[in-house]
Amino acid sequence: PIKLAKRRLHVMKSNEIWKNESNYSNWELRKHRFMDEMRPIFFQYIGITPNSSVLDSGCGTGVLTRYIAHGLKIGCIGEQLAQPTTSPGKIIGFDISKNLVDYGNTRVTDENLSDVCKLIEADGFNLPFEENTFDAVTNYTYLGVLSDPVAGLKEMIRVCKSGGTVSAVFPGKRVSWKGEYPSDFSNRLNELYEKQEEIYKKYILNPSAMYFQSSEWPSSRYPKMFDMCGLKSIHIYSVASAFSYSDCRWPIDYRKYQINTGISDDIRIITHRSQITGFEKYGFTKKDFAELIELLNEKQKYLLDNIETDRSFELDAGHQIIVTGTK
Repeated sequence: PIKLAKRRLHVMKSNEIWKNESNYSNWELRKHRFMDEMRPIFFQYIGITPNSSVLDSGCGTGVLTRYIAHGLKIGCIGEQLAQPTTSPGKIIGFDISKNLVDYGNTRVTDENLSDVCKLIEADGFNLPFEENTFDAVTNYTYLGVLSDPVAGLKEMIRVCKSGGTVSAVFPGKRVSWKGEYPSDFSNRLNELYEKQEEIYKKYILNPSAMYFQSSEWPSSRYPKMFDMCGLKSIHIYSVASAFSYSDCRWPIDYRKYQINTGISDDIRIITHRSQITGFEKYGFTKKDFAELIELLNEKQKYLLDNIETDRSFELDAGHQIIVTGTK
């Protein structure tokens, strides 16, 4: 196994492209991937007990950090929810973007998690922690944005206690279906949405400012990277989730919440994109954006008005892949 390098500043500061990131809505959309019912399984897989000290690497606005913090607060372990612990564990999330950290800490306060959780601004190649500090060190999609994932992983390993668990969580392929609404608006909405999304990804998006995978260490090779960096007992898990506005398994209040937040987030993103120059060059006009926003509002109103009778069965399903290793 490769020996862990001494703590040092990394030459290629690929994560610095995130320093001025402030698109909170995109980061917060991740919360839909982590359901309450899945939390005990996450705790079991990534080696967290109710008393653990945990580090969430490259946390963004802290969606996964807060998800874990809620579990620490209620004593989530194994396949059951224990009674609230009198000595709950703690979790720290770090990110290089002060904007995301500040926003995330307001959410920590709003969700009454300040006693078990905080976010800090830090460089993942040079963490401000001593060796052997945390019982568990995890991350969600963080390693994939680094020019040198091995260096990032080594720093995670350095601050993990001997016998602790280091893990990486990343999304597998998602399956989406736009549903079959009893109105012509959905066909036009989907046509416009897909057209602007294709233009955005192909021509507008700056690849250097978004997720990218190391050509040497894509996520599929994380188990080998963990092994190469000296971690033991390497395991690979998958946790699946799915949601539909029409699924009566979810309480109506929760479905309304998803309709309000999810579609409102879409509207905010589309509104932001409508202000970016370049779309018209590829055939998507200001008028198209205005129509798309109007149709999203119409869809939201339809779903809220028909929440108990809707049978469109729009769905979004996917799974999170978890790779773990023991230090």
